[in-house]
Amino acid sequence: MRTIEVACFLRYCLFQATDQLLLMVGRRVAELWRLAGVGVDPKLSRWGSLYRELVDGVGAASALRPLSSRMRRAAEHGILR
Repeated sequence: MRTIEVACFLRYCLFQATDQLLLMVGRRVAELWRLAGVGVDPKLSRWGSLYRELVDGVGAASALRPLSSRMRRAAEHGILR
């Protein structure tokens, strides 16, 4: 009977330590994300979405029927604006 009590107690201690560790890691991760966000220039964080828009625009322009060079330049100019 004593062995079962010790085993249950050790299991409880392990769960407590694991829960505490997970809480500490979660707080540290949140702090790192917060600190990383402080140093980011808002204009620079938009580069990903701007690049995606550019790729989508080029794909849409290339999917159109064959264009003359003048029409292609006009489409490219519209994409880059």
